[in-house]
Amino acid sequence: MILSEGLETIGTYAFEYTPLKSLVIPANVTSIGGGAFKECTNLKYVTCKSTTPPALTIGESLTSFKVFVPAETVDDYRVADGWGQ
Repeated sequence: MILSEGLETIGTYAFEYTPLKSLVIPANVTSIGGGAFKECTNLKYVTCKSTTPPALTIGESLTSFKVFVPAETVDDYRVADGWGQ
């Protein structure tokens, strides 16, 4: 699934229990709500186009699937809360 380029926020529980397999988050997204990917057990890949890691609500973690980010921002994502390794 590719989200709209105009999107700025992914809401709380936005994709909870959905059968997503992959997701492209546009560069404009600045925050991701808690539980946005709760129980998305089929989700394997997320591509985040933002050069600044979007803020994650406490408790959200994006470590249960592979995340692709712009090459020049890898270190920023590694140290951002919830973005993992």
